[in-house]
Amino acid sequence: MLGEAQKLILEVVGLLEDDGDDYDRGYVLDAQAEVAVALGRGADGVELARSARAWAVRSRDAFVAARARRTLAGALRLEGRPAEAEAELRLAVTELTALGRQLSAAAAWRALAALLDDAGRTEEAAEALRLEREASAAAQAGGAPPGASPVLTPPT
Repeated sequence: MLGEAQKLILEVVGLLEDDGDDYDRGYVLDAQAEVAVALGRGADGVELARSARAWAVRSRDAFVAARARRTLAGALRLEGRPAEAEAELRLAVTELTALGRQLSAAAAWRALAALLDDAGRTEEAAEALRLEREASAAAQAGGAPPGASPVLTPPT
């Protein structure tokens, strides 16, 4: 099933080469990176997630940029680079929370908990799971932090 999804995503990427904007490219590349990670193709996931993030930053879409960061972390984990994956996940949580994207932040907390658990850091993993539940509850309540902004200011 994931292989079929990958084929469809590649078709969309091809269509976007002619008519897509930066946002569309970033979003689709992030989806492609997620499929690569799900298929266990870490190196492809790293490359695609970095490209997705670059397109998202170019289009000033902070949400897609943060999602791509979370996807990058999953790919780095597959590549055996847990310290880099942890750093990316922590940044993704911060960005997603600031954007008021609590459900996506919860997913990043869950991924961080799994990473910490794999490293034998069980207390930190338990805390990450507690924060994941908190973010999920906030998402269900429709909570967003004051001043949350959906636009990313690109670096100068």
